[in-house]
Amino acid sequence: MKRIQTMIVVALMILGARAARADTLSGGDDGRTVIETVTTADGTITLTWLADANFAGSLGHDSPYWVDGINLDGSMSLSTATAFINNLNNNKYLGISNWRLPITIINDPSCSLTSPEGDTFAYNCGEPNYTTKEGAILVNPTYPYSELAGLFYNLGGQANNNIELVHNSSFSLFTNLQPYLYWSQTAQSNNIQYSNDFWFQNGFEGTEDEYDSLFVLPVSTTTGQEPDTTPACAATTPESCDVLRPELGLDTVLVPTRSTLQIILGGRMIYDPTLDVSFLANANLASTLSHDSPYWVDGINQDGSMNTTTLAAFLAALNNPANPYLGITGWTIPAVETMNANCTIQPTDGNPDYGYNCDGPASPLGELFYDQMGGVAGHSAPLPGLVGIPPLEFYQPEPFDHLELNYYWQCGKCPPAAQDHPANPPSFSFLSGYQGLQSNPNELFVLLEVPGKVLFLKRPFPFPLPF
Repeated sequence: MKRIQTMIVVALMILGARAARADTLSGGDDGRTVIETVTTADGTITLTWLADANFAGSLGHDSPYWVDGINLDGSMSLSTATAFINNLNNNKYLGISNWRLPITIINDPSCSLTSPEGDTFAYNCGEPNYTTKEGAILVNPTYPYSELAGLFYNLGGQANNNIELVHNSSFSLFTNLQPYLYWSQTAQSNNIQYSNDFWFQNGFEGTEDEYDSLFVLPVSTTTGQEPDTTPACAATTPESCDVLRPELGLDTVLVPTRSTLQIILGGRMIYDPTLDVSFLANANLASTLSHDSPYWVDGINQDGSMNTTTLAAFLAALNNPANPYLGITGWTIPAVETMNANCTIQPTDGNPDYGYNCDGPASPLGELFYDQMGGVAGHSAPLPGLVGIPPLEFYQPEPFDHLELNYYWQCGKCPPAAQDHPANPPSFSFLSGYQGLQSNPNELFVLLEVPGKVLFLKRPFPFPLPF
């Protein structure tokens, strides 16, 4: 969820408890929609959400609502999303002909951060009533506001928490709500190649390149004023998205090499001879640590995700000379290099390469996804024994455990130290195979590695392992 703007941010950092929302959620008469009533100083607005929050993932190619470009898990590029919305309207799905992607307000004072260009983003967006760091309760008096963010908090979501783990009873009104990125129709103010989005994994509002693969939650305005924003792609003309260019790699399938991963140390580590590194087999160790573990640090979220400040502290705890994790020092995260010929984009601004098909030693997590797991650009890695790809779930492709279909941190300067906060740290999605750039207040997952092949533990460990 990157912002390809100058990422020196002006912090508003709105702290304190959130004021109660005035909105209400209820199920539609047919159970296939959810009605959200928004009360503002200008009157009452009624929104109709599609109750199946990954409707596209259930469609077959023979469905009148299916369009080319929908991935097997239901995710899609922005141009595909606008074509999908257009198709719902052409066929009047559920009798509604004004479906659209949700809107985002880029000058929302309830958001926790503001860019130098004046765009607001990060956490706590979409709140009509919000609390400043001084404790004063202020009001966003008018609609529209950021609809996905508003829905997240109306469902009982909390910043830094996965919506599947923290929600209220209204969460059951929806099905298949993915703890991942969802498209907004609102363009980034200074570059319409990037559209705003929202992350139900942690409540983060940001932007994403239009050809990344995200999920879609259609909404319509039932009563009240239709919002007027700048769309990244016009709903009636999805070709206005300058995306799906052949050179971007969405139609390119890398020929996967035969998996050369080696299980070592009784399954605790995985050696990759291509990269000459040993990965921890537990691909989300942080989520399995108890708070009394010597390796747990403040800032690790319930699902194991963390920001870069917490990541630096986490690595320091794992590499504590007096008690290193598994008796091994040198724990870090994968490092990316620039000028990766297979990456679809090689920028010249000092940022790492990004896009699809980033693999090989220059993009370690891409090497795992494409060359070892057989992933395809825009799609999750296939699961052995399953036909197709299920909706977004946690999955364990052999030989890793707890590997998340979500974004993981990578780094340019490794190991990252607490004082090292690049504006756009690199990342990789095991959902789509997309190597991206993230704004560092965001919170991603962590896959740990050490250089070389670990042949033995430096000292015996008690059983069970001290997670």
